[in-house]
This record gives sequence, structure tokens and C-alpha cells, in this order.
Amino acid sequence: MDQVAIVGKAPGSGIPDQFETLDPEYRSYRKTVRPGVDLMLPDAYLKWYDIAAEGVDLGRLGQEARAYLEGEHQAGRLRLQDRLGFLELHHCDAVAFLIVFTWNNNNEMWQSAWAKDLANDGPFERVTTQHHGHRPALCVWELAPVWHEREAWVRYMESRRDKNARREWQSDRFAGAC
Repeated sequence: MDQVAIVGKAPGSGIPDQFETLDPEYRSYRKTVRPGVDLMLPDAYLKWYDIAAEGVDLGRLGQEARAYLEGEHQAGRLRLQDRLGFLELHHCDAVAFLIVFTWNNNNEMWQSAWAKDLANDGPFERVTTQHHGHRPALCVWELAPVWHEREAWVRYMESRRDKNARREWQSDRFAGAC
């Protein structure tokens, strides 16, 4: 087992209870990832993923998210610089997250994120909050398509990167429980 250097603690003393911050009442559950209709903007091609609990219909929310991103692009607030990428529309009970990822500088994943208050049918708003300089990134459900897309991007980078390779990347999708 690896040793961990803990300031003020002897190695091997274990993880202190104070670092256990899970709600004791919370129980994890599965959601489903479904590929949606891709979004092509003038400067980006984005594969689309819907993430929701089984039985949740994202039809109207998806239309709203698509129109929102198109509007942000037209208004000049979303510039993706001729990139390939993907997006996730994630329904989380009282809130929805819209997260756009693009591949930049060959091997970097860049992200823009918005949240929508579903309980009050609020608009999508850019996520900019920070908590002591440490901020949220992704949840366990959002990581499933991210990991798949990481693997798909590596396959594309290792390919000839021609028209056939781009089509293969385009059709390489994750779907299922996460």
C-alpha cells in the first residue's frame, strides 16, 4: 500500500473521520445517458448527450437548451473557435445543467457550463460560482460520457484524422446506465 505524507500525522495513521462528508441519508442511484441530435454551430460540431433518471422526458428542455446555445452563439457570448466536442444536458430533479466541452490544443478539454432552475422554470445561467477558489466540475453521472469521449478522442488522435476518421469519431457514442 502507498504511503501518504500527512502534515502533522504519521504515515499509515488512516484517514480521519472529519474527511467523511457524505450525507448519511443519501443513497446513490443510476441515471441513463442517451445520445441526442448533435448540435452544429458555425464554429463547432458538438455531439449531444441527455442524462436523466429513467422515465424523465427531456424533449422540451432539450429544445430550450438548443435554442439557448444557438442564441448565445449568435449574440457572440459563445465562441468555440472551429472545434469538435460534445455537450451534456443533465436533468437533476430541481436543476438542469448544460455543459459544453470542446477539444482544444489537441489534447485539452475545455468547458462552459450553465444551470437552469427547473422548479421555477428559470432561464439558463452561466455557472461561475466559486467556493474558496475550489469549484464544482462534474458529478458521477456526467463522468460516464466524458470518459467515453476521452477514449473516442484518443482513438481519433491516433487515427489518420481524415474524413473517414472524423465520421468514425462522430458516430462513436456512449449510451446506457451510469
